[in-house]
Amino acid sequence: MTNLIKPGEAPEVADVIRKLLAAMSKLDLSTFRSLVTPGFYCFDIGKRFNADGLMEMFGAAQQDGKKFLWSVTEPDVHIYDDCAWISYLNVGSIQISAVADATPMMWLESAFLQRSEKGWKVAFFHSTRAASVAN
Repeated sequence: MTNLIKPGEAPEVADVIRKLLAAMSKLDLSTFRSLVTPGFYCFDIGKRFNADGLMEMFGAAQQDGKKFLWSVTEPDVHIYDDCAWISYLNVGSIQISAVADATPMMWLESAFLQRSEKGWKVAFFHSTRAASVAN
């Protein structure tokens, strides 16, 4: 396989991840499902989740008063034919309750995407909390 990045595709792949994170933060299951493959799964908090399970986990966290802020920084995108993978640093925060200050957090994240007739879709996503917040 050859690395076949067409102009504009690397930012497009990163934008799919930004849209995915936005859908997760808003608990927008319809948009989330439109951005993932039917067999999507992810590893987060040491567990495996399918699309609905991941959204249920974040829904329960939000019902408990948690708020998440996420970003895609330093994206590293590789595209091979109709497949892409991206790794990036997610610099954000978690607010545990409405009366608590947000705690800065960083996650090391990666995803595997497949190109479809409707654009890039996330097939696999992985998130691991990074050791410390960058300054």
